[in-house]
Amino acid sequence: MRILSPRMFPMPSLLRFTRPALLGLTLVTALSYAAEPAAPTMLPRPLTLDAALAYALAHSPGLRRVSEQLAQQEGVLLEASARRRPSVGVGASYEYTEPRQFEGFPGFPDVPLPDPNAWRVNLAVRQLVYSGGSVDARVRSSRERVEAARSTMTGAINQTIFAVEESFYDVLLARELIKVQEEAIRVLEKESEQARVRRKAGTGSDFEVLRANVAIANARPALIRARNAYRSRQDALRTIVGAKAEPNDDEQTDLDVQGQLVIPPASFGLADAIRAARIHRPELLADERVIAAAKEEIEFAKAGKRPQVSLVGGYQVRKATYAGSFGETLDGFAVGAQVDWSIFDGRATQARIKQASAQTAQAMAARDELVLRIDLEVRNAHRKVAEAADLLDSAQKVIEEATESLRLAEARLSAGTANQLDVLTAQSALTEARSNLSQAQRDYAVSVAQLRQATGASTVQE
Repeated sequence: MRILSPRMFPMPSLLRFTRPALLGLTLVTALSYAAEPAAPTMLPRPLTLDAALAYALAHSPGLRRVSEQLAQQEGVLLEASARRRPSVGVGASYEYTEPRQFEGFPGFPDVPLPDPNAWRVNLAVRQLVYSGGSVDARVRSSRERVEAARSTMTGAINQTIFAVEESFYDVLLARELIKVQEEAIRVLEKESEQARVRRKAGTGSDFEVLRANVAIANARPALIRARNAYRSRQDALRTIVGAKAEPNDDEQTDLDVQGQLVIPPASFGLADAIRAARIHRPELLADERVIAAAKEEIEFAKAGKRPQVSLVGGYQVRKATYAGSFGETLDGFAVGAQVDWSIFDGRATQARIKQASAQTAQAMAARDELVLRIDLEVRNAHRKVAEAADLLDSAQKVIEEATESLRLAEARLSAGTANQLDVLTAQSALTEARSNLSQAQRDYAVSVAQLRQATGASTVQE
């Protein structure tokens, strides 16, 4: 199983940033997962990105809904194909007529009256041999719509993959921000302890101790907010993958997410990305199928001008009309042909042709509009990746400088050439730099996933 096959994406620049997150999962597997509701299961612990993606493909209600839409279209195709095959029916009837309703034959008093009991059983077979092209057109249209539904299913999987990735990286970011705030408080607590030591030694003051304690107090709300954001984003991830949590089970709030925000650098080109999107975006493939189906609907409408020819036949057993007993029967075969041709239908056929032609034009316009929108999505995603890469590079450099600045401030304070405020300011700058680095790492990972989704490269394939 693979995300992309070599024949799909000839552009090496795109293949280089295709993450093998779904090895072992194919589109067929995803369709089978979504075909029926999976039995409720707990999320795996620890929860990796690949495990979250697999769980989402197996349990997402949204994917299951789209899968049922595909099943519905397959049923429509089966119904359309049924007219190609003969229809066989069995009928039976019984009727009793009061004898006083029968009239005798004038002048022939000895002729018996019909039996008041009448029954018959018949087997009828009907085969359509010419439909003016309506059956073939409807079958081809239905087949195209099935393929469109398959592409829609693929697009839904594509969107689910991106949604899970984005939510997963949000959880990792929230976890990293907790670490940043905890580390900042540890450094501030260390400075508070050193301030107390300096005060006892006579080289510090109560004001320095108080200022250090205030800095710790000011840092705690950020830690509280980070921890709450971590729980909130885990709940969001649980919802996206389709997992349920019991309201009284507090232990399930922690998903034990494992992973890193750092991802390999992506190499790509805008022109290649746009070409790939125009070839592989499931939404475009679905629209092409819808257009083909709409064209077949025009042919179906035109068939209203042509005759329909059917062969009919059957075998019948019935009670003899003038039988002396209830079980005396007559039986035999009957075959024939039936032609139906609407010579004039009040221009209803022309109206249907006009409607089908208009629907085809609408589908083509929707396809052209989607091409423009997808091009814009790819361009925006491409710019976001470039922007995120620049911000990530800048944040990494700032971390080095902020770390060195704090080291120098602490060294100067120990040497008596700096004051406590310099250390607190340097620590605040380092905390901000670490937060910015985590945010930049998350933004870069999400922007790459978004570009992959915009080009259709994150979609699993058979």
